[in-house]
Amino acid sequence: MRHLSGDFFKVMKLDSTLGLTVGDIAGKGLSAGIWQAHLMDLIQRCARTNLPPAEVVAAANQELCRDQNEPPIAALFFAWLDPQSGELVYCNAGLPPPLLMRRNKSVERLEQGGPMLGALKESRYDSGGSV
Repeated sequence: MRHLSGDFFKVMKLDSTLGLTVGDIAGKGLSAGIWQAHLMDLIQRCARTNLPPAEVVAAANQELCRDQNEPPIAALFFAWLDPQSGELVYCNAGLPPPLLMRRNKSVERLEQGGPMLGALKESRYDSGGSV
């Protein structure tokens, strides 16, 4: 059990878009595994509200921090991808910026977001976007 990782990813269907989540819960073992499952469910529930990614991440952060003496610290990248238009709207909460490689081989760093989840209950997050 001590080798159970807190790393995770999830792709979810959200109406006409896809929700993409990549993250890491601090720590390892059973505790990280339990928090990872909880956080993935929390992100999915918040994403179904069709709020912008920054608001989804902020809502998940507030819920994670609610009534917890010491919530887990988690780094998370959440994005909507519209497969028809190629539009990507995202929020990066504490991960090193992912790189988006375009067909023309240009590379864009996806830096917009805010702090890790669980660090501060009232954290502010920003969304970034790309077409």
